[in-house]
Amino acid sequence: MVRKRRLKPIQRKLKKEKRSCEVGPLSSQVRRIKNMKIRERSVLNQHRFSYSVNHPCNGDEDIYENKIGSFSKALPHYPAGHSCVAEAAVTMLKAFFDESYVIPNLVDASSDGTSLQPYEGALLKVGGELDKLAANIAFGRDTAGVHWRSDGMEGLKLGEKVSIEILKEYKGTYNEDFNGFSLTKFDGEEINI
Repeated sequence: MVRKRRLKPIQRKLKKEKRSCEVGPLSSQVRRIKNMKIRERSVLNQHRFSYSVNHPCNGDEDIYENKIGSFSKALPHYPAGHSCVAEAAVTMLKAFFDESYVIPNLVDASSDGTSLQPYEGALLKVGGELDKLAANIAFGRDTAGVHWRSDGMEGLKLGEKVSIEILKEYKGTYNEDFNGFSLTKFDGEEINI
């Protein structure tokens, strides 16, 4: 149970005050309090994010140590934290930036690696490159032996879900008229929040 904090007298005064330098109906103090409540609610509602599959075990842990440094696959690692954070960040970026923007003036290494030449492949868009970044972070850990592929996939799904929930909550804190966020999910589905 989260304890409700009592506002100190100065906070009550700030809550009532309207500063001329602030634009919009909410003061910075009220916005901070609202944002803190959003964070508290997200902690209280974390049970809504369930994992869709059980953790895989193929028996290899009995044969191999599977250790990298001081880390072991025997430690809790499902879903993968790196992939969760990567997809959460990517989802936020896709909500705030134009993911259909084509990246200009790309270069590629020459065949001997000594110079750069203009990139001649398919057009690269911000959204696709952000998705590749999250996938590389998620699955690079699999290659290193720290996670299984399912850990990375579930981490990507969970990170996206958490970001979408945060965006839903933050939508209401905007002072300006705001129609919401539009983005393409990792699975290709286009959504409006």
